[in-house]
Amino acid sequence: MWYNEIGPEQDVVLSTRVRLARNLADLPFSLMMEESDRAELLARVEEILPRLGGYLTLKKMSELDEIGIRKLLEEHLISKERADGVLLSDDKKVSVLVNEEDHLRIQAIVAGFDPAGALDLANRIDDALEEALPYAFDPEWGYLTSCATNMGTGLRLSVMVHLPALQQLKQIGNLRESLSKIGLTVRGLYGEGTDADGAVYQISNQITMGVTETELVEKVTAAMNQVIKMERSAVKELKERFLERFSDPIWRAYGILTYARRLSGREFMNLYSQVRLGVALGILPLEETVAFRELFVTAQAGMLMAESGGELSSEERDLKRAELVRSVLKGAI
Repeated sequence: MWYNEIGPEQDVVLSTRVRLARNLADLPFSLMMEESDRAELLARVEEILPRLGGYLTLKKMSELDEIGIRKLLEEHLISKERADGVLLSDDKKVSVLVNEEDHLRIQAIVAGFDPAGALDLANRIDDALEEALPYAFDPEWGYLTSCATNMGTGLRLSVMVHLPALQQLKQIGNLRESLSKIGLTVRGLYGEGTDADGAVYQISNQITMGVTETELVEKVTAAMNQVIKMERSAVKELKERFLERFSDPIWRAYGILTYARRLSGREFMNLYSQVRLGVALGILPLEETVAFRELFVTAQAGMLMAESGGELSSEERDLKRAELVRSVLKGAI
């Protein structure tokens, strides 16, 4: 799974995701589909799964409870827009949403900054599905999608980044403006309309038509190399000018995470962000292990309830979250 691996540029980049929007030529687009059309598409997708060699397994949303759905959302395997089903690989690096905004949304997500690796995974699934299903494709317009902004390649390349130093220096607004000028957008933790809890942002392309997949990847890669450089420069500036100011709050954040008996989700994300910044600044002699890295996902509400095997009240989740964090940080320093 992407969140329990250490990837390239992992001090800044948490994950890289490629999403391909695809529709079938012989069915109405999602907004015009009847229930019978939706059922037909889901059945057709399920029927061709053996051709994929058992790599993907279908989970129907109607058969999942709210905890299961919330867990998939927190793992960034589905979107906030409900689909009818999702195809998942065992390692959860590949997922395919069925009957969301488009008929198919093929997604590959990998640890760290690896756009080529994510695109290769997504393209392999895309090629296999296209052999079995008639895609809606126009020689001039490319892949046809429900939303015009996704036409052409249908490719959305999204990079999840942790930018605490830029946030501390109040440079996020300038970053948004600069990226917007070159056709990139900055969103919150779970995409459009969500907050950037814990200084975690998603940066992705806005334009999919009139450019090739290769050109899109090169454009996002060039921009992300600059973002990574900017965050590291911001870390250096904080270290040179404000190290003493940040030392106490960072140690306090580590102390709370290490000893707290109750942690809310938002409090955890903000403290976790400070601890990661403390590691980057050299204030905390803490190694970013896989166990520490995956707290970013495993300490979320749905994950905690899934691990516990049932619904938990807000207070129970806060207790479980604190217990999990203490177990990971115990003896770390």
